[in-house]
Amino acid sequence: MTTPSWLARRLTMPVTILERIPNANDDEYGNVVYDTTPIRDSVCFLQPSTEVELADGRAGVNTMLMHLPASDVDVVDTFSAFVVGGVQYEAIAPPAAPVSLIRPGVDHVEVQVQRSADA
Repeated sequence: MTTPSWLARRLTMPVTILERIPNANDDEYGNVVYDTTPIRDSVCFLQPSTEVELADGRAGVNTMLMHLPASDVDVVDTFSAFVVGGVQYEAIAPPAAPVSLIRPGVDHVEVQVQRSADA
């Protein structure tokens, strides 16, 4: 499992991968509250994925596509959260692990994320 050089040189943003575990308490609206535990420090590339036009005409990024090295395939799942530049994002879909057509194994990890309400 090695990340190709064309992608590795773009993975320059430090990221802390967090595990989110539901705790026993809900918030005042009955939503699940998660405890987070740091798993690993890594690097990533964040790519805007979708935008929504706000009422006053401004565009706001709703979701991002996070690219991670192949070495993170075993630690990232749908319950993962990520801290990039002091901003917390959470996974909103199962991660994808594209397979290389040239070398055996996973090429890299892609996960759809959105800014966390906790941030």
